[in-house]
Amino acid sequence: MEKTKLKPIFITYKCNNNCLFCMNKIRSLEGKGELDIFEIEKKILDSKTDLFELTGGEPTIHSKLYEIITFLAKNNKNYTLVTNGRLFYYNDFVKKLTNHGNLAGVRVSIHGHNSETHDELSGVKGSYKQVIQGFKNLNKLSIPFGVCIVITSTNYMYLNEIVKLVNKFKVNHYSFSFLAFTPTTFRDHKNLMIEYNKVTPILEKVVSQIIKTKQATVNIEKAPKCILPNFHELILYEPYLSSDYIKLKKCENCYHLQNCTGISKFYLDTIGKSEFIPFRIKN
Repeated sequence: MEKTKLKPIFITYKCNNNCLFCMNKIRSLEGKGELDIFEIEKKILDSKTDLFELTGGEPTIHSKLYEIITFLAKNNKNYTLVTNGRLFYYNDFVKKLTNHGNLAGVRVSIHGHNSETHDELSGVKGSYKQVIQGFKNLNKLSIPFGVCIVITSTNYMYLNEIVKLVNKFKVNHYSFSFLAFTPTTFRDHKNLMIEYNKVTPILEKVVSQIIKTKQATVNIEKAPKCILPNFHELILYEPYLSSDYIKLKKCENCYHLQNCTGISKFYLDTIGKSEFIPFRIKN
């Protein structure tokens, strides 16, 4: 039995946010909605793991959410949620999640240090206020949570301020994600893209500060390992992105060739390849 392996289940492509950079927006526009509860139950029963990550879309708006988490509990399964955090504004909602199932933790998106920046990126006015209250409610009920910060041209300069804000709460994990474009989001919002070499000096300082506190873990998503030589071990290998990410000729001699996600085709077409310096193979 794979007791510690986390299995994600995309339970819906619907969302109550309208994030400018969303990878799944096109699926929602194509009419893809919720996964049927019977299909979700089958995925749960067919899996050997006992820990599931409910994601989407926005999993908290699935019409059968309570039935799903009750089914998990009846089968001695735990779950986590990847969420925009808006419904956590309501304390009764948070209590219901724990009453109906075995909630092991939550990962909440926050993309700004204030309402102006966050609400612009989320596409919903008032979402920042809901997320911050959600943090308070999660802490009040002692539910472990981490945060996901998507890095864009409008918030990268405020990464330190975002972390200072989040540190006012008890948080156990930080995930910093660079943009992963689809053709549609790239066409409409490529202005959100920012050069890695503009972000990394700020990101390196922020990551160093988080590690020093020993209060939370860190990872970095949607990036090649060479952008942060001092913290390359924190950059995730995400092979599922392989259709939109490539490796350069000069990457062939990189020590991390086999465990690096590579570079977004959209990034290379827009910004270029000059900043990427491979790790040399060890002798």
